[in-house]
Parts: sequence; C-alpha cells; structure tokens
Amino acid sequence: MFRVDVNESDNVEELKKELEYLLDLPANGYFLLHKERVLDDDKSFSMNQVANGDTIEIFPGPVIEDYHT
Repeated sequence: MFRVDVNESDNVEELKKELEYLLDLPANGYFLLHKERVLDDDKSFSMNQVANGDTIEIFPGPVIEDYHT
C-alpha cells in the first residue's frame, strides 16, 4: 500500500492517469474501489463520497455490470 494525495474536486480519471505513470497496471484494464463501490471516473472524489484518509483499492480487469431482471 502507498499514499497518494488528491484534491476532493479532482476527477477520478486524474488519479488513474497518475497511477498509470507510477505503476505497471494490467493491460486489460483495472478499476478503483472505495468501500466496495466502483468509483466513477468522470466524477470528483467528493461526488464519489471519498473522504480524507479513505482507502481506494485497485482491481484488475474491466467493470462488469450486474443487471438483475
């Protein structure tokens, strides 16, 4: 685990760009989780309800929507 500082008004996509520069991330994609919820790339951290000191996890692979009928 490592620490990355972000502004609450930053979009999640900005963090993903920084992570891609710093880490060798999966070629088939990845997504970010916060409290078992997938973060929306086009929303800010505050809109994703991420608070100061919270942990964000990186998971490999694409996001698969689970639709129940």
